[in-house]
Amino acid sequence: MRDLTATSLRIESGRLSLLDQTLLPGEERWLACDDVDTLIEQVRALRVRGAPMIAIAAALLVARRAAAGDSRAELETAVERLREARPTAVNLTHAMDRLRACLAGDDWRERTIAEAYAVFDEDRALCDAIADHGEPLIADGDRILTHCNTGGLATAGVGTALGVIRRAHERGKRISVWVGETRPLLQGGRLTAWELGRIGVPYRLITDSTVGSLMAAGEVDKVIVGADRIAANGDVANKVGTYNI
Repeated sequence: MRDLTATSLRIESGRLSLLDQTLLPGEERWLACDDVDTLIEQVRALRVRGAPMIAIAAALLVARRAAAGDSRAELETAVERLREARPTAVNLTHAMDRLRACLAGDDWRERTIAEAYAVFDEDRALCDAIADHGEPLIADGDRILTHCNTGGLATAGVGTALGVIRRAHERGKRISVWVGETRPLLQGGRLTAWELGRIGVPYRLITDSTVGSLMAAGEVDKVIVGADRIAANGDVANKVGTYNI
């Protein structure tokens, strides 16, 4: 297995480690993840979160088990168990379906490992594409409101919605971000604020109930949020609190 690094996942010398997102921003603790039971627990405890990252972690764990010599039957069981770890994370379902299709033919082990890495690489490329397409929508001086966490912690790359903000900052636009706390788990207050601080984007943390008064005062120029689902007509569903925005 090749080494790789993302904000909340890394593989070094074939060992998979995941950043415990429940401890942020106070502590950065990496957790070894060597078996299906461990990853399922980490997903359900929200130590690993973000639909793309859940799928990537599951795919790379299957690849690790394949590289370690697990049988095809053992990997098939692993795929099915991981597929049910977070039924609402559609990325996970798609990734496990892809790996299950690889568990056939004489070269199933190599194909499974390669497909798992493809899940990672494709998400990183997708993040870059979102960032590049969205960045022109941001003007110099924009005050941007965001909700939940849609950055590198949740993906293999720069993030989805938050990646647009990051790319605008990287290209020299003088922007600032209003970070909604995102109750009840504070993905904004704990995670988005942590990410923006690491990359040097100016931000201010606000309570979710502050949004209306900020908008009424003309203090918000753009709103960028993620979406757990996007319908063909453009309707979106996202975390509690997005509808108000």
